[in-house]
Amino acid sequence: MSKKYYWLKLKEDFFRDKKIKKLRSIAGGDTYTIIYLKMQLLSLKNEGKLYFENVEDSFIEEVALEIDEKIEDVKVCVLYLIKTGLIEVVDESEYILKQTQECIGSDSESKDRVREFRKRKAIRENIPLLHVQKISNEMLRLADGTAKYIDNKRYGGNAEYVYDLAMCKCEICGESDGKKLLIHHNNGYSNDLEDLYVLCNKCHANVENGNIELTQHKRRSVTCNTSVTNCNTEIDIDIEKEKEKDIEIDLIENVQNEVQKPDWEDKFEQFWKLYPKKQNKKKVQLWFKNKQPNDALFDTIIKKLKNFIDTVDWQKENGKYIPMPTTWLNGERWNDEIKSGSSNNIFYEIGKEEGLF
Repeated sequence: MSKKYYWLKLKEDFFRDKKIKKLRSIAGGDTYTIIYLKMQLLSLKNEGKLYFENVEDSFIEEVALEIDEKIEDVKVCVLYLIKTGLIEVVDESEYILKQTQECIGSDSESKDRVREFRKRKAIRENIPLLHVQKISNEMLRLADGTAKYIDNKRYGGNAEYVYDLAMCKCEICGESDGKKLLIHHNNGYSNDLEDLYVLCNKCHANVENGNIELTQHKRRSVTCNTSVTNCNTEIDIDIEKEKEKDIEIDLIENVQNEVQKPDWEDKFEQFWKLYPKKQNKKKVQLWFKNKQPNDALFDTIIKKLKNFIDTVDWQKENGKYIPMPTTWLNGERWNDEIKSGSSNNIFYEIGKEEGLF
């Protein structure tokens, strides 16, 4: 895999900008300017964003460690950048260098985009959509009539073709209920057709848990001059039967009313609303997007979270000892046992016995 090199393009008037001139005029200003430039370089791969990862006690100390500068100098610089709007504080864990976002580039990004576009286009030209109807860039109508939301960016624009090649069925068990189907990345990142599978919720859980190993695709065959699809035979489709399966879409205007948020988004919102410590929101959102817990696991998470919220440890000193939500999720803390006597209920019972209630 070829490396991608990022670069930072300073505007011609960077040093004439009044905010930068003011920064340089402060005692030690040249040092602060260098710190600002180092922070911009540090943020390149994150599109101009810096994250506090709790490696040090504070964001400032963590930045100082990363760029090898004195903590006090970094503190003065960061406070100035926040005051002048050059840094936007999203929350305690995310900081945006607004000026930097306009100046980021990559030497190979345009070539990569063109190459990937041509590759996907060549594949798609050989795949007619026979079982799926495209409603919009983010909506499909599957063979059973289910309106399905798809994230084209996540699947490289191949989602509709994956569903169609799988004939809108789970490639393991044959489940055809569109509400239960999803697309699985077999290797975690590739959007090539061969690396994307249509699975039902149950089979997906078994694959994720290692109970089932994916092998050859169960797909209709197509004629294709590329090595991406799974065979080189002619399409063997009974046109009349396919016409009978076609789904009439008379009211496309009403489709948006049928569109539901992705299941993981609803679960994230329920969790975020309930979790008492509101920090690292985007990282928590990313956890739900990547893990996509099934209903059974999510019910367990919520039930156990409610139990933890009721504990003395989580309620004392204004929630000082509540872990970060990302820490709680990544550590699968819902599997932890709550210590005996840690619930507020036991204090209620004792108080009741003593006649305090």
